[in-house]
Amino acid sequence: MRRAASLAGGIACACVALAVLAACGGGTGGGGTPSTVVAQVGQHAITKAALSEWITETIGQDFFLTTSHQAPLGLVSEPPDYQRCVSVVNKLRAEASKPPLSEAVAMRRCEELYRAVEHQALAYLVTSFWRLDLYARYGITVTPAQLQRTLQRFKASNYPNPGQFQQVLAGRRRTLPQELFIITNNILSEELKERLLNRGQSLGAFVKASERALISEPAICNPGYVVEDCRGYQRPAESAVRSDAGAPGPLLEEIVR
Repeated sequence: MRRAASLAGGIACACVALAVLAACGGGTGGGGTPSTVVAQVGQHAITKAALSEWITETIGQDFFLTTSHQAPLGLVSEPPDYQRCVSVVNKLRAEASKPPLSEAVAMRRCEELYRAVEHQALAYLVTSFWRLDLYARYGITVTPAQLQRTLQRFKASNYPNPGQFQQVLAGRRRTLPQELFIITNNILSEELKERLLNRGQSLGAFVKASERALISEPAICNPGYVVEDCRGYQRPAESAVRSDAGAPGPLLEEIVR
């Protein structure tokens, strides 16, 4: 719903200018010492702290979409605490009148869920920062004033009642800077479409050109953190994995439903 994993899937995800994020309190990337950086995307360093924040947001969003409830603390954490996750899983199952999972099965599912959420969160950040530079090359940026105007219109249209917007963020365990980061997608996507239309160019041609650029300028990701758009990433053969393998949604369905 909120993001796409690859350029080939369409221009459905973008990112906000670093100055905007800094003004909103950060929460996406930024500076860090070599020991705290997990990926380098151009001049943008993705730190362990930033990844942890987006892991929280990712499980919050996926859990809310699966259950319409706020994700419990401890289901997915950074660093991973699988024993705590097992306790949370069986508590959720008890509340849903489901039998508990065995220790071995619950531990395995908790580890699979953590890996899926971590991968999804990091892939989003890597792709978003790479696109930040790509959009900038086309002169497509978002100013803080433009973003704030869009946010106010979005809140007035979708969450007119006092406190409703904050409740929605809390339900998804999403911070305001993260929401701003996501809303920017719509601004940049519309700006891109308008510019391509004015120049008589197609979105498909832009995607192909972007993919060629990505091949020549992949992100540098540390061992254990290599995801799509990273140097050295190898996509698993389709015949080797299930269609839903590594996806948090199906895992959550199996765990808590």
